[in-house]
Amino acid sequence: MTRSASPQTTGSTAEVPDVFGFTALARDARPEPPAHRDIIRTAGHELRTPLNGILGIVGVLRRQLDRPVDANRQRSHLDLIEANATALVQTIDDLLILGRYQPGQAVTLDESVHVREILRASAQSWRQTADERHLRLSLTDGPDAVVRSDPRLLRQILDRLVANAVRYTAEGAVELSVHPTTSEGSARIEIRDTGPGIPTSERARMFAPFVRGTAGTSDASASAGLGLTVVARLAALLRLTVDITDNHPLRGTCFTLTFDAPALAGRSA
Repeated sequence: MTRSASPQTTGSTAEVPDVFGFTALARDARPEPPAHRDIIRTAGHELRTPLNGILGIVGVLRRQLDRPVDANRQRSHLDLIEANATALVQTIDDLLILGRYQPGQAVTLDESVHVREILRASAQSWRQTADERHLRLSLTDGPDAVVRSDPRLLRQILDRLVANAVRYTAEGAVELSVHPTTSEGSARIEIRDTGPGIPTSERARMFAPFVRGTAGTSDASASAGLGLTVVARLAALLRLTVDITDNHPLRGTCFTLTFDAPALAGRSA
């Protein structure tokens, strides 16, 4: 496959070349339903946006090669490259998951999963970001719940919900909790934040692809809007119910995951 020449950058944007032949692949691919075409078209835009940002910054750095080094300016450029690369990786990860796991697909739920361990791991992966934003990210004390599930898919769900809570919260706290219930030993997970909240009128559409909340922060706006789509897709496969409510009595949002399948006995602290 012949590679395109290096792009010419102007200002802060650049046209991304078709390095991997995606245009030809799309042209030769079998026809897709209109809904799929819309997703592919929007996904292409969401992938190009951070790539254009990265290439634009590279162009700026090239033009500054003969100038005295400004450490603060270079640090700012590197931060922008890292932010765009992170957004790109997250979008690709979300698209791969949506492509791999289809609605109604059979998933084996035969592993005993300690919910607090999975939730603690998700919290740990976002603790540094929370600290940098001066947010209190905590897992409340309480009993554990052991459920029949797929730990890898459950972790994917929790990672995205914790990420959303941290990104959308400008100040305050993100609180995670596990609540074993009396209904056949099932369990409930709550992820609460003190962010701007999600208006009731927007909640039903938040799980649609490429939808972003209108009350988001600048960090949240960098998201492609696929995280909650992945959450809804995987939750259905794991027989989880996802609810969005207000974080009473504080301002913010509470995401609740309820295991529809009975949990195993087990409530160790």
